[in-house]
Amino acid sequence: MTRWLKQTYPLFFRFAAYLRPVRLEILACIALDLIAASLGLWILSSISRIIDDVFVGGNTAILPTYLFRYGSIIFIAAGIEYGLTRLNTLVTEKIELALQVDLFRHVLSLSPGSLPNRGPGEILSHLISDASRVEYLVYSGPLLVSINLVRAVAYGVLLLSLNWQLTLCALATLPFLALSSGVMSRMIRKAGRSSRRFSVWRSSLTTERLGAGSLIQTHCTWEAEAEDFRKAGLRAQQAELRDTSLQAALALLTEGVGAATSLLLLTVGALQIAGHHTTVGAFVAFAGSVGSLILPSKNLARSVGKFHRAAIGAQRFADILDTPSRVKNPQSPRILKTVVGDLALENVRFGYDPDTPVLNNFNLKIRPGEKVALVGASGCGKSTITRLLLRLYDPQAGCVKLDGVDLRELEIGFLRRSVNLVAQDPVLLNTSILANITYGQPELGAIEAWEAAEKAGAYFINGVPGRLAARVGPDGERLSGGQRQRIALARALLRPAPVMILDEATAAIDSEGEALFQEAIGRTTGVQTTLIVAHRLSSIQKADRIIVLEGGHIVESGGPARLLGSDSRFRQLFAAQIDSGAVAA
Repeated sequence: MTRWLKQTYPLFFRFAAYLRPVRLEILACIALDLIAASLGLWILSSISRIIDDVFVGGNTAILPTYLFRYGSIIFIAAGIEYGLTRLNTLVTEKIELALQVDLFRHVLSLSPGSLPNRGPGEILSHLISDASRVEYLVYSGPLLVSINLVRAVAYGVLLLSLNWQLTLCALATLPFLALSSGVMSRMIRKAGRSSRRFSVWRSSLTTERLGAGSLIQTHCTWEAEAEDFRKAGLRAQQAELRDTSLQAALALLTEGVGAATSLLLLTVGALQIAGHHTTVGAFVAFAGSVGSLILPSKNLARSVGKFHRAAIGAQRFADILDTPSRVKNPQSPRILKTVVGDLALENVRFGYDPDTPVLNNFNLKIRPGEKVALVGASGCGKSTITRLLLRLYDPQAGCVKLDGVDLRELEIGFLRRSVNLVAQDPVLLNTSILANITYGQPELGAIEAWEAAEKAGAYFINGVPGRLAARVGPDGERLSGGQRQRIALARALLRPAPVMILDEATAAIDSEGEALFQEAIGRTTGVQTTLIVAHRLSSIQKADRIIVLEGGHIVESGGPARLLGSDSRFRQLFAAQIDSGAVAA
């Protein structure tokens, strides 16, 4: 228990700041609950007087007055409980939403590779389930414990004032309840970890397989995948069943202790009434008060297991929230008044696995306004260079520069606003064409979007029902590959930047679509520094310079005509396309 408390306290204070925006609502909840407890005490004392004065004493004349007071208090107490429930739910939801927003923002801001081995399913689980556990740790749990302690003390004082002998009988079983609850709570904590692990594993598997629908369909493996899903679900089910069984056993234990206490009280109470040591009304009020004392005691016992689960979830939540991005903003960023697009990679060493470099002592200089094409076999480092230029990753050695300034000295937002990217598989959100074109620039409207679409050659929009208001579907599935590329190009053109990166931008469209796309690119790049990554010869023929990569090194460099006119590595790479007549006249 001591070790667990040492682990829990830092977590509580780590997230206690989320209570500050709702502190007034929390105080109101505490005040309402204290009022509700006071009314409960008054109700019990009223019942005692009604039984003694009316049922036993026979004074029916005062019954209407008692009933009116009793009914009024019951009505007021019900209203307070209703308001308390709504207010408490509001506080809970506000805290959970604030936690979820912060985690969502943090995860989206992390550079690639900052959260290794964590898929979308696991992160989604943290976002939803663990946020509620953090909320319980910092608000619901402490509030319930505090309220139950206050109620237990209040009803304990009332019990002592009514009958101290019966009170000792009622409290006699509590040490056993506390000891047994402590033992079972450790078992619940272990089972909770196992249940959570299997639940996250199942969630990750589900998310991954649902995202691989086309692969599963083409290989007709849905039966095998369903069987894997069943096995994962069975293991998660067994773990959850064990966790639930232990919690149910704890609940059964508390109920059993409560039943034993009730039997003891009935026996002693009957003897006291028979010996005229107490009245029937006083005993009934005492019995009601005991129920009000035992319930907080049960809640306190059950809260131990809940706190264990909450602490585990809060630790997972904190681990992700405290994970730093591999790419960080400089504390004092350099300011560039204008960007001309002078790019340089100097003595760069980089590998996704630091022990296996993709680029080693790599040097490349791209002049402002120059169109440079990167070609080579898959895995030679072409896309890696584009990621370094966007500073999605930082090199392990050397530096990448824009206009002579190391990218690590520039503010990340400024850098990425200076570089436009049109990728092989553009990302479109399941919203309107207009929202996809103006993504990141919500202040722009339909006029600007139409202008960018026309420059990108996205004339197909005129034939789509709803035009700019039409939804593109998940991942843009309602559009063809060429149409998605034009939307992505329009989005890039709407944000003028001195550097344009085309990373396999035409790989997913046919030759006719590529011709139209290249025509649109030619109309728009102007004096931009343009970096083209491509496997198609037709995509790079208008480049000023072609860089041939192999094994992370430059093996050839020159204009298209010179490289095609020699027995070069470049000519070997594109031999099949040259023989098929892919070279423009």
